[in-house]
Amino acid sequence: MVFRSSSRHTIASGLRFGPMNTKKITAIIRRSLLQTVEQQLVDEGVDGLSLWRVKGYGEYLNTFGRDMMVEHMCLVIFAQANQVDRIVDLIREAATAHGTGDGIIAIQPVEDLVRIRDQESRKTAE
Repeated sequence: MVFRSSSRHTIASGLRFGPMNTKKITAIIRRSLLQTVEQQLVDEGVDGLSLWRVKGYGEYLNTFGRDMMVEHMCLVIFAQANQVDRIVDLIREAATAHGTGDGIIAIQPVEDLVRIRDQESRKTAE
């Protein structure tokens, strides 16, 4: 389930096409904490995210499973660079169970974004 924000003040509203200063936040979190994380992001005005189920292992192995894989949720959020620290803090606070297997958060620079509807590129909109 993805929540929609009705708030007019949004953290990620700066993603309107204009100068490129965008980061991609990828968070892999426990499935059991997804709703808590989503609600926290919506309450703070994050106005868009993508998510899907993922399987894998890292520090924590499911030794009871046939393939040792653990199911988590993967969230991806595109945000302006000056909003990244706040969004990461929100995810970290809402997603922690204080144990092995809580997940990870990665931040990457985004070279370009292209809106499919009209093929407008943020890179060429600068």
